[in-house]
Amino acid sequence: MKSLYVYALITIFVCRFASGEDGLNLTVNNSGISIGNSKRLTGLRLNLVDRDIEKINGVTITLWRPRPSPFGTINGLAIGLFGPRTNRIRGLSFGLVGPLAESEIGFVSVGGLVSRSNGNIWGLNYGTVSIIGLEGINGFTFSPISVISGREMHGFNLGGLATVARNEISAINLSLGALIAGGGMYGISFGGIALVSGDRTTGACLSGIATVSDGEMTGINIGGVANVSGGYKLGLNIGGIANVSGDRMTGLNLGGAALVAGGPMTGINGSLCAAVCDEDIRGVNFGGIALVSGHSLEGINPSFCATVAGDNIRGLNLGGFALVAGNRLTGINGSFAATVSGEDLTGINAGGMALVAGRDMKWINCSAITTVAGGTMTGLNTGGVAVVAGGDMMGLNTSPGAVVGGGRVTGFNVGGLALSSFNSINGINIGGLFLADHYMIQKIGIDVVNFFYFDEDHQNAEPDAALMNMMDANGINLAALCLATTANVNGFNFGGLTILGDNIRWFSMGAGVIRAENRIDGLCFSGLHTGSREFTGVTFSGWHSIDNFNGWATGVYNNFHESQAGLSIGLINMTKKLTGIQIGLINIARNNPPWARILPLLNIHM
Repeated sequence: MKSLYVYALITIFVCRFASGEDGLNLTVNNSGISIGNSKRLTGLRLNLVDRDIEKINGVTITLWRPRPSPFGTINGLAIGLFGPRTNRIRGLSFGLVGPLAESEIGFVSVGGLVSRSNGNIWGLNYGTVSIIGLEGINGFTFSPISVISGREMHGFNLGGLATVARNEISAINLSLGALIAGGGMYGISFGGIALVSGDRTTGACLSGIATVSDGEMTGINIGGVANVSGGYKLGLNIGGIANVSGDRMTGLNLGGAALVAGGPMTGINGSLCAAVCDEDIRGVNFGGIALVSGHSLEGINPSFCATVAGDNIRGLNLGGFALVAGNRLTGINGSFAATVSGEDLTGINAGGMALVAGRDMKWINCSAITTVAGGTMTGLNTGGVAVVAGGDMMGLNTSPGAVVGGGRVTGFNVGGLALSSFNSINGINIGGLFLADHYMIQKIGIDVVNFFYFDEDHQNAEPDAALMNMMDANGINLAALCLATTANVNGFNFGGLTILGDNIRWFSMGAGVIRAENRIDGLCFSGLHTGSREFTGVTFSGWHSIDNFNGWATGVYNNFHESQAGLSIGLINMTKKLTGIQIGLINIARNNPPWARILPLLNIHM
């Protein structure tokens, strides 16, 4: 009965004074115990509905939904069925709905649904549905649904579905859904679905799907699907599918399908599909399908399909199918299909099918099919089908097919089928079938009938003007079928069937025809025919057709159209003017007396 009496008495007091201006106050100088809507109090306060409070220090309990107190402050423990509501709440505040402050909530606040401040929230704050601080949130803030700041957010901030700040977010910021900052994002930031920053992002940033920053991104930044920055990226930046930077990208930058930078890309940069940069790429850079740079590409640059640079490529550069540089390509450069440089190609250069340089090619240049330089080619140059230079070719130049030089070909030069030059060929020169300059190859087709006779009309004919300005083949010159030039053949010369030239000198051997438009000097062996205007030296041939001969000739038929000085041995020896000896079955010397012009066995004129 006694406890029931006390309870009834308290209820009467509450109902009596709750609606009053000050309530029932057991206080001295506003310190003590108050039941009712006391505006100022230090101590313990119990009220039904708060309104227009000014300052409460201590413990305040509000039983019902409070009314606005736009200028009030609560310091201490504030408990309410709905939650305390005033201008500032500092201390411990609890409400089934949640604390509501116009300016500030601080220290510890717990809202059954929402903790909200139209100003700042700081300290330890929890809201089952949401925590909202329109002027900023600082401290440890947690909500299973959302944490929202109208300005900055600093500290440890966790929103189950969304953590959002209108300005920057810093320190440790987490959301199982989306983490969004209208300004920068600094520190450790995690968004289960998305992480978005309107300015720069710095620190460790991770999202399950997308990490997006409108400004720079530095530190460890990972997006499960996409990692996108409007500014530069610095550090470890990974996108499961795409990693994109609007500016430069530096550090370890990886994109599962695509890695894209609007500025330079430096460091270790790679993608399983494509790595693309609008400017320079430097460092260890790889693209599973394509590695593309709008400017230069330097360092170790491999791609399983294509490696492409709009400017220079330097270093160790590999393209599975194609390696292409708009300008120079320097270093160790290779591809299984084509290696192409718009200008110079220098270093160890390989192309599975084609190796092509728009200008010069230097050092070791190899291709399974064709090796082509628009300018000079220097070093070890090989091509499975053809090696071609628009300018000079110098060094070891070999191909099972053809070796062709637009200028001089100098060094050890081997063409399995043909060795040809628009200019001179110098050194050890081997053509499997042909060793010839360009115009002589044309002449072989036009003038082949004249290889087998040398009459007076042919001697006096003017040669084709296009054949007048050719250069020499000098050195050791070998061809299994035809050794030919419209200029001079000088040195140790072997032609399987034919040796052709303007002048042929020193040692020449051919199974078929040796013919010079002008003269032959030295030692000459031919199986079928030797012909020239002038000959000085020793010759062995089945058939000689020479205008003026000086030396020793051995053959079946020796026809010296104008003169012979020396010795000729054959079945038939014939000349207009003999100065020397003819030994053969029939010997004809038209400058002898009539009785001695045609003699058997021997004819002499001294």
